[in-house]
Amino acid sequence: AEPNVGFTLRDVTTPGEDRNLFRADAETGDFLDAMPGRLATVLGRDFPTNAVRIDLDRDGLHLVGYAALPTYSRASSVAQHFAVNGRPVLDRTLFGALRAAYFDLLSRDRYPAAVLNLICDPERVDVNVHPAKAEVRFREPEIVRSLIVGGLRNALASASQTTATTLSQATLTALQSLWLKGTNVS
Repeated sequence: AEPNVGFTLRDVTTPGEDRNLFRADAETGDFLDAMPGRLATVLGRDFPTNAVRIDLDRDGLHLVGYAALPTYSRASSVAQHFAVNGRPVLDRTLFGALRAAYFDLLSRDRYPAAVLNLICDPERVDVNVHPAKAEVRFREPEIVRSLIVGGLRNALASASQTTATTLSQATLTALQSLWLKGTNVS
């Protein structure tokens, strides 16, 4: 949610043997320019190259981040991350809208990967739904859903001729293996 902030997760449970478990250096630039570096660190270097940049404004809402190409889907929803005004949240409206945006692009057992930050007037969202502020309630959930579904569908449609590099590379590797073995692939 804050790519310009660096952090390190260190295990200090054994005295004298503290070790770094995870490190994310601060990225430079504005939010969208800094995100690919942070996303590569957190989600893997393949994610930023297999995602479309999202920067949408509608009805006083601003949606920024990256959404994966349909060919870069996952078997679970662990690669779906949302923030509202920079605060990471778990919200059914957001997750449902993301799923709806990819509805006719993915099979039922696949999940899109995305990292999205919704920026809005704090009056439009209630953050006091959950003690840890992990859940939110939007005053106008239909407008939020419309922005996410419509915006992502448009962004993905503009990238419709692009496939994930990981899928392309896996296909090429498999074909090369068959060719080297002398198998006829026609």
